[in-house]
Amino acid sequence: MKLDFFSAAVKTRRDAPEERDRLLRPALDLGEQREQLLLAHDDWAGPDEGLYAYPNDAGLRRWHTTVKQALGVDRPSTLTKAKLTAK
Repeated sequence: MKLDFFSAAVKTRRDAPEERDRLLRPALDLGEQREQLLLAHDDWAGPDEGLYAYPNDAGLRRWHTTVKQALGVDRPSTLTKAKLTAK
């Protein structure tokens, strides 16, 4: 599966949906944890949730969105400009 600009490590394509889903579940969890950590620490000086909201809104670095689509997860990102300004 292609995630952004990363190339596949294995050139031979194998269609095994169960294996793909098993491997994508940890990626989904990491993406969700990343968003929650950024929102939980929005008062810290270092990580800026706005710098992650812009790529989400602009359609850049869409690995987390791609993983959600592949797994059939219909949940929008919590890091968007609209959601951050509504806080």
